[in-house]
Amino acid sequence: MTNLRKLFFTTAYLIVCIGLSQAQELSIRGSFNSSAINYKSGNQIVHKQGAVPSPGFSVGSILDLPLTNLLSLETGIIFTKKGPKIVYDRYNYLYKIDIYYLETPFQLKATYQKGKTKIFGMAGGYIASGLFGYYIGTGDKDSIRIHTKDKVDWRNPDNPIRRFDYGIKFGAGMKIRNYQFGAAYSLGLFNFWQGGSLEYRNRVLEFYVAYTIKCFTNKINRLKQLTQINKKS
Repeated sequence: MTNLRKLFFTTAYLIVCIGLSQAQELSIRGSFNSSAINYKSGNQIVHKQGAVPSPGFSVGSILDLPLTNLLSLETGIIFTKKGPKIVYDRYNYLYKIDIYYLETPFQLKATYQKGKTKIFGMAGGYIASGLFGYYIGTGDKDSIRIHTKDKVDWRNPDNPIRRFDYGIKFGAGMKIRNYQFGAAYSLGLFNFWQGGSLEYRNRVLEFYVAYTIKCFTNKINRLKQLTQINKKS
């Protein structure tokens, strides 16, 4: 897993370096997340009725790298919270695992412009590495309300949660001037739970707002014009 972490952070660093030199737009994005898990034992879905969405968030920077007039590659670095939330009626018990990831998406983005509004759709994948996390429990015992909160310790070999995560991601939205409004869904493919026969895979629905703080399009067009003028002269 240490090698996977090194690979992730090296990849993220290269994306930022290469992306900044090739990007058409640089945006800051924030979102509200509703996270859950695909919680299975073999082919059987466990706690289907007790699993409820867990609120979260994400914030980060997004780069838009042009490929054609229609297509671009969207990537960046995002700090995000994911994890399951399970409710048991008995003992009024609630159990959560909050995991905070550093995530890098790779999405092919198709954009159609209608007047001053741009409409886009995206599809691709993501990789992520856990930074820290918590096991949180609340329940009644002997008429006493009990709260527990334990840190996820990846250095402990008995810790059942794996740090790495990856999956597919798709979404859609619109852009009006410097503002983007969109929704995306992440479908985790990696079983991050190594405790027995159970399988945990992340599922995240997010609604986001982004603001373009740097647009390189005008500069790129200006450089092309200057190059053509120099060739003619």
